[in-house]
Amino acid sequence: MEELEKKSNETLEARKDETAKDNDKGDKPKTTPLIADADKAAEKLEAANQKREEILDREEKLLARRALSGKAQAGTAVESQDSKDQKEADERVKQFS
Repeated sequence: MEELEKKSNETLEARKDETAKDNDKGDKPKTTPLIADADKAAEKLEAANQKREEILDREEKLLARRALSGKAQAGTAVESQDSKDQKEADERVKQFS
């Protein structure tokens, strides 16, 4: 167990030394291409989410405007299929009479 702890401590110290070397001049530590790609993807996702949020806001405003203007379908009478069929049948009977 002690050997394992000693090795992990040595590895940790080596990583700290590498990080310290990278930061001697105040530079940021080097990033791997994988991290850079993930950062780019995260930025694109945030931009897409922002656009989607703007679109949703516009849709909500549009739906509210329709509801308040009385052009929404809510509250209007819905004609049943039977009633439509009956009207069509009556019209055809009139045509042939």
